[in-house]
Amino acid sequence: MTMITNESGKTYQNTELQKMSERVREIQNNSEVSVKYMQAWEERVIEQQEAREEGRIEGRMEGRMEGRMEAHLIQIRKKLMKGFDAVQIAEALELDKTEVEALIEEIRSDEKVQEN
Repeated sequence: MTMITNESGKTYQNTELQKMSERVREIQNNSEVSVKYMQAWEERVIEQQEAREEGRIEGRMEGRMEGRMEAHLIQIRKKLMKGFDAVQIAEALELDKTEVEALIEEIRSDEKVQEN
């Protein structure tokens, strides 16, 4: 078996480790491989940055949609309290009648949960 001493001074008795160590040194000394590694690393960093930005944009869009939905729910609740029906609410808010009906169901189910 071969004795291997790494850069930190630790000695190993393993031919496979020696082969790996030699291969690592070859790669480290190969400028073409180093350039390819750096390019791959930079590409990965750029992809991560783009993914984060995409996530931020999606998050903002979701937040805006939730805000609009909450505003619609508040307006619908107020109109229901005034005795409006789904058609009147849809016309007043310029929303689709089926969407308003679904939101009314959501409001009513929330009210039932709060009662219990």
